[in-house]
Amino acid sequence: MAIFITGSTGYLGSYVVAGLLTGHRDQLNLLVRAKTEREARERLWTSLQLHFEFPEFREHLDTRVCIFRGDLTGERFGLSDDDYHKLVDTTDSLIHCAASLNRKSEKQCLNVNLRGTLEVIQLARRAQDRGRRGKEKKRSRR
Repeated sequence: MAIFITGSTGYLGSYVVAGLLTGHRDQLNLLVRAKTEREARERLWTSLQLHFEFPEFREHLDTRVCIFRGDLTGERFGLSDDDYHKLVDTTDSLIHCAASLNRKSEKQCLNVNLRGTLEVIQLARRAQDRGRRGKEKKRSRR
């Protein structure tokens, strides 16, 4: 199981991710806004290079980090059905660090801060429901 983290390429999120990678053994599911896998990895590296040397970053990326390319404000984060179901099925905790502090666009702030939070809540509910279904299946097997 994994911890889902939003805002992992931001200031606060980069510290949270670095702390989890160095102090814990958890797998991390990271939502990164990017068009390509390469762009997502570069954005993540840019945010984490103060915390890790590249070989250590690469090791974490290859063994403990799963990047989901999406947008916090999109329905189901703009992920494909397969990616969203994978996210729901593998997430057991979440840390919501994403926020918009853009004072020039109130609409963007509301969209990210409210709509994005609602999407995170929906994910939490779906992951919780998945957990309940899993427990019910185990009980019925006994």
